[in-house]
Amino acid sequence: MPVLTGLPPEPFLLAVVFGAQLGAALLISRWTGGPGAGRRLLSGVLRWRAGWTRWLTVLFAMPALTVAVGAATGTLYAPAGGWAMAAVNYLFQAVVLGALLFNVWEETAWSGFVQSRLMARHGLLYGALLTAPMFVVVHLPLLFGQGWTWSSVAISLAALVVSAPFFAISWARSCSTSEAACCSSASSTRRSTRRATSAPWTVAGSRFPR
Repeated sequence: MPVLTGLPPEPFLLAVVFGAQLGAALLISRWTGGPGAGRRLLSGVLRWRAGWTRWLTVLFAMPALTVAVGAATGTLYAPAGGWAMAAVNYLFQAVVLGALLFNVWEETAWSGFVQSRLMARHGLLYGALLTAPMFVVVHLPLLFGQGWTWSSVAISLAALVVSAPFFAISWARSCSTSEAACCSSASSTRRSTRRATSAPWTVAGSRFPR
């Protein structure tokens, strides 16, 4: 829709996250689980049981990998504002804008509702593999952001398809101890992945797209 209308993507993303994803998850939870089911689903947002090593991994593993890939491929460049400013910018967008505004509620629907039910029925591995195709499909519109090209879409789609099952398994394990860690992991991964798969390959720059 943003591509067709020329409007900013944020209003559409909010509508999808809070309407199509979280809203649908709460309604179905209420229909299938009775009174209190929606409240139990939302209670996962308050689970913060994770040690400091887990939080460091969640927040910095993917950015570190992105920088390493940039260095290995010769596409790494120093941010205009310096690495410290780039780190602050990343943390603000990953934690404040990403996790708190979008990913907490998106992962409540995905990990707390869809994936948890599939894992309960089919186990961790098959539950993640069943979640991955739906995850890919719902994120396809994000590939057509400002300045997109068919080559950038192809690269991003390939990365998304290959990595989705592994991300699903990782998020499932994060969510087993902390919903907040799961959401932060999702936000960190998406920002690093979008940066690494953008065309041309300008990795670890000073701007991290939303």
